[in-house]
Amino acid sequence: MNFPKQSLGTGLSGRSKEKSYPQNISKKLEIPKIGEQLKIIPTYIENAEFFFASIITPTWKQDLTKLNIKLNDLAVKLNMKTFDEENPPKDGELVFSEYIDGNFYRAKIIKRYEDTNEFKVFYCDYGNFKLVNEKAVRRWDSQYDYLPFQAVLCKLFNVKDNPYNRLEVEEYLDKQILGKDCFAEVKNNDGILILDVKTEDEKSTISKELVKKELAFPLIVEKIKDINDINECFIKRDKFNIPDYFC
Repeated sequence: MNFPKQSLGTGLSGRSKEKSYPQNISKKLEIPKIGEQLKIIPTYIENAEFFFASIITPTWKQDLTKLNIKLNDLAVKLNMKTFDEENPPKDGELVFSEYIDGNFYRAKIIKRYEDTNEFKVFYCDYGNFKLVNEKAVRRWDSQYDYLPFQAVLCKLFNVKDNPYNRLEVEEYLDKQILGKDCFAEVKNNDGILILDVKTEDEKSTISKELVKKELAFPLIVEKIKDINDINECFIKRDKFNIPDYFC
C-alpha cells in the first residue's frame, strides 16, 4: 500500500455513547518495555513528532499477508455486508474499507461527512487515512479479530514539531525512515510509544538530525516564552541550556 497524506484525526479511541457496533478488538499487541530495542517499519508520517509504525516480529509480515489474502478472497468479498442510507457507518465503527488497489483492509470510521456522504477512514494495520464513499465500506466481521491491529502510534523522542518546515520535514523523513526497517529504543510506553529512532547508518538518531538541520525543536523549547522569531530558538540554544543530547 502507498500512504497518502491526511491530517492526523481524532477519534481513534472509538469512544461513543452507542455500544451496538464494533469499535475495537480484544487481541492487543504486547506493550514494549522501556529500554527495549525494537525493529520497526514507519508506515505513515504525520509531522516531526508523530508517526505510525509496525513493530517487526518474526511472523509480522507473514501473519498480516495471510489475513489480507483471506479477507480479499473473491467469495469473501462478494459476501461482505454493505451499509445503507438509513444505517450508515458510525464514527468509531470498525469496518473493512476498499483501498486504491481494489483490496479491502481493516479500518475504522473517523468521521462521516453527511453533506457528501463520505467517510474519513483510518487503516488499522498501516496507519494512513483516506476519504472514501459509502460504496467503499463494508460491515465488520469478527472472524478477523484474531490478529492485533499492526499500526502503532509513535512519537519521536525529545523533539517538537516546527510547523514552518513541514514540507522539508516530510521530504527528510520520507527519505530516511518511511517504509524502511529502522532500529529504535523505547523511551516511554505510557499511552503512546515514544521512540528514539536511529538513522540508517545507526551513527546518530532521527531526533538529533532533525534538530541539527533545524527541522524540529528540542522538546525543551516548549518552555521558552520570550522568543519572537521562531528561528531564534536555535541561535539561543546555549543560552537556554538546551541539553547537549542534540548537539
